[in-house]
Amino acid sequence: GETIYHQCLRLFNVRQVFLLRSTDHLREIFSLYRSLSRLRVLVCGGDGTVGWILSTLADLYPSGSNPPVGVCPLGTGNDLSRVLGWGW
Repeated sequence: GETIYHQCLRLFNVRQVFLLRSTDHLREIFSLYRSLSRLRVLVCGGDGTVGWILSTLADLYPSGSNPPVGVCPLGTGNDLSRVLGWGW
């Protein structure tokens, strides 16, 4: 995870890469970028992180107009890759 974080910092603007601390922090980030018409979200994490981000987006965008979300599955207990058929 740390390697991917540092690679993202090199590839993207540092104002676009976040290590999340809490739901309040996440809501604050989305409120800062909410006005962008082409907002895209990449979630790098395990099942819990992905679920947390998706549920927060569902709360913030109740009309279903939430931004597109990409997932980079990380973590030792990650079932997302298995469920999606990525790997064995």
